[in-house]
Order: sequence, then C-alpha cells, then structure tokens
Amino acid sequence: MKYLKKYENIDNIFDDWDDEEFDKDNKEILIEDIVSYMINVNDGVLTMADMEADSSPCLFNKDGIYHLVETLYENGVDVVVYGGYKGEQEIDDYRQKYEDLDKDILMEIRYLLKNYFENYEEDDY
Repeated sequence: MKYLKKYENIDNIFDDWDDEEFDKDNKEILIEDIVSYMINVNDGVLTMADMEADSSPCLFNKDGIYHLVETLYENGVDVVVYGGYKGEQEIDDYRQKYEDLDKDILMEIRYLLKNYFENYEEDDY
C-alpha cells in the first residue's frame, strides 16, 4: 500500500475555516463524512497503524499523559491513554462518540481517512 501523504502543514488546513464554519451543521457534516468512509472498511474497524498515520490524533495532553485516538469505528473511536516514562506506557483506554469530539479532531480524522482511501489499493487490503 502507498504511504499516506504527510500532513506537515495540517494547521494551514484548519486556518482556512472561520468561526461561522464551525457551527453545529458543519460538525455533523464532518461526522457524516467520517461515517461514510468507515462504512467502506471491512469489519468497520480501522487503526492508525492500518492507515500508516504519522501520528495519532491527540485529544488531551497534560503532564506527560496523552489521550490518543488509536482506532476508528462507524460510531466512534477508541482512545488509548499513555503515561509513565516518556509517555510510553499504556495506562487506560476508553470509547468516545464522534459527537463528543472537538471539530479539529474530527477534521484530522477525516483528513487521515481521505488520504487513506485516496492511496488505497485493492490488492493490499
């Protein structure tokens, strides 16, 4: 499978959106887009490793504790909490609905999915 396009300038993508575009309807559109991608995934499960993502979307980061989105489903995500020495120890995990995620996280997830499907080759799945 081809590698995902790097998104070094992902902040630039988000800068194009003004406050008006961040209304409830647009969040719903983001979720609809994500779900439409996930419907096309075998078993409805896709990990960041499957997508060969450079990094996992970070929901929260404080005092060496990181909440990272690691698995996508049709109705939400699995978040893994890392901590300990250099944040390498898995200390917890939980499920989060798409509706409860911030818009910037939803945008990042949609971006990852879009790149994954653009570079997806039938032979490799």
